Amino acid sequence: MKHLPFFFLFAAFAVSTFTFAQNSFIPQPQQLELKKGTLVLGNKITINPDPNFPEIDYLMKQFKSITGKNLTKTTSNNFDNTINIIYLAAPQNSSEEYYELDINQNGISIAAPTNRGIFLGIQTLLQLIEEHKKDLKLPYLKIKDEPKFAYRGMHLDVCRHFFTVDEVKNYLDYLAAYKYNKFHWHLTDDQGWRIEIKKYPKLTKVGAWRNGSQVGAYSDMKFDDKKYGGFYTQEQIKEVVAYAAKLHIDVIPEIEMPGHAQAALAAYPNFGCTNEKLEVWKTWGVSEDIFCPKEETFQFLQDVMDEVIALFPYINVHIRDDEVSKKRLKENSFAVILRF
Repeated sequence: MKHLPFFFLFAAFAVSTFTFAQNSFIPQPQQLELKKGTLVLGNKITINPDPNFPEIDYLMKQFKSITGKNLTKTTSNNFDNTINIIYLAAPQNSSEEYYELDINQNGISIAAPTNRGIFLGIQTLLQLIEEHKKDLKLPYLKIKDEPKFAYRGMHLDVCRHFFTVDEVKNYLDYLAAYKYNKFHWHLTDDQGWRIEIKKYPKLTKVGAWRNGSQVGAYSDMKFDDKKYGGFYTQEQIKEVVAYAAKLHIDVIPEIEMPGHAQAALAAYPNFGCTNEKLEVWKTWGVSEDIFCPKEETFQFLQDVMDEVIALFPYINVHIRDDEVSKKRLKENSFAVILRF
């Protein structure tokens, strides 16, 4: 009987360790087998380089950031603390993001049929290392995993609240850590136009800046009257797209039309329905001013989309088409004709 307290303590530790391993990953792996034992990463931690997997450099950088330790590239198999990145033939019916992570007495291996799979395996390993960074004792385990959903997206509105290029990159780092693969970039709205269009420079010279922002409760309708804004040059857009590509994230630009257009109409009122002089909106609501359906507006939007599409090498571009006030449409003769 005197050994029972120790037994329960050991059992509790075993259960807590298993529970930890089960719950410490976001998202949770499809298959996780926890095994007996731990791998202690010592001072000499090596990684087998493979020119087919540039993701190794990403792993080395992130490992250093988390632990303060360096990973040393080596082709030798004489080290116990070795991380192996290897090609794996895809199991039947698996996706291109399938990977396997194995931690045992011989070291760590990440295996996948594609670079995207290797990258997801690296993210799982980094989450485990983050949890054990104090002692670097990793539980023996075997993970077989692939995302449940092929499309895993996150949205960022930079119109109401502008993010610098570095802040966008930091946002992308977080998306990658949690295995998102789509970045939905909300670049135009009533409150600001954030992407350089070379054929229409006033979109950013005028449309990227508003003369204040709403503060406090929405119902109070109070404003700080501070000039606010910013935009991304086309070179900066390319920089973000390239950065995201290294994280295996596709960038989907969102260009609002025909509504949410007041920032653009502040720059080019002739594309609206009233030709009235407007300012970039300061409130968070939705303006009733929209792109008016007429030939010159269609040409403007075509020109804009031609420049946007050239910057984003993907099959998807989002044009939103939501929350369009019908007031201007009812007042416009061409729009009335289109309705019938």
